[in-house]
Amino acid sequence: MTADAEKAPQFDLGLDLGPVDDDALIQEEAVAEPSLLRRAGRWLAYLAVALVAFVVVLAMVLRSATTPEKIESRAAVTHEVEVMTSESDLGKRAPLSSLSASPRLAASPSAPTPAQMQKTTTVPQPTSSVSVAELSSSIAEVRQQMADLASSIKTQHDRLTVIKDELATLQNKSQKQSETTANLASELGELRTAVIDINTENARQERIRNQQRLAQEAKQAQARIRATQQQKVRAATIQPPFAYTGVTQWGRERLANVVYAAQAYVLAKGESLAGWRLMDINADGFGITVENSAGVQSTLTKGR
Repeated sequence: MTADAEKAPQFDLGLDLGPVDDDALIQEEAVAEPSLLRRAGRWLAYLAVALVAFVVVLAMVLRSATTPEKIESRAAVTHEVEVMTSESDLGKRAPLSSLSASPRLAASPSAPTPAQMQKTTTVPQPTSSVSVAELSSSIAEVRQQMADLASSIKTQHDRLTVIKDELATLQNKSQKQSETTANLASELGELRTAVIDINTENARQERIRNQQRLAQEAKQAQARIRATQQQKVRAATIQPPFAYTGVTQWGRERLANVVYAAQAYVLAKGESLAGWRLMDINADGFGITVENSAGVQSTLTKGR
């Protein structure tokens, strides 16, 4: 590979094919593709110029090789081939003035005059053999450079194809990711709507449960009130089965005289009769207070 072929642009194929989070990356890579194609087109143009220059020089050499007096100028022709080949690889064609100004052409002898042709009977064979060998070597070098250039252009074209395929793959992945994101956003919206509906239903059920609980508590309170009222009514209607007749003073202790089942009984404070216990005797002795086992109290007066 020559120095010009080594200067050919190299491309890094180690692309990161991970998920594309931004479409701007794909657009920047797509913009770089036309510049690579233009560069390959310029290389093809340089190759065409080199081919034309080679054909022109080869025709000149073949035309001049038939006259013995121009054998010595083949070195200059070889130099011209080398100059045109190197300039075609660089994308520039050397002007003819630069060829005439080169040191090798300036040092080469001019065309011989008729007098010199008479004096010179033969052309040195070694000089002619060396010139033809150099020309063959130059032609082989030009062909090798052309082959290397064609190989480099083919390699760059293959790399461009790979890059285009990878860009297409990235675009497809980006499109699929966009579709997936849209689907996820739609599903998320539906999920939020379902959560709102569930929360609304839960709140409604909670209100119903609270109303039922309050209604039950109200019913229980009303039942307790009715039970208390009924208990009070029953307590008012319940009377002890004996009658109070008066008070007997026994020293410092006061005793209540009662009649139960046609028999007289004397009860001290705290004593019981027929399930009723004497709780208190009025200070004036006019009445007593008794209480049964259910806690119902009753007041008895004399004669009742």
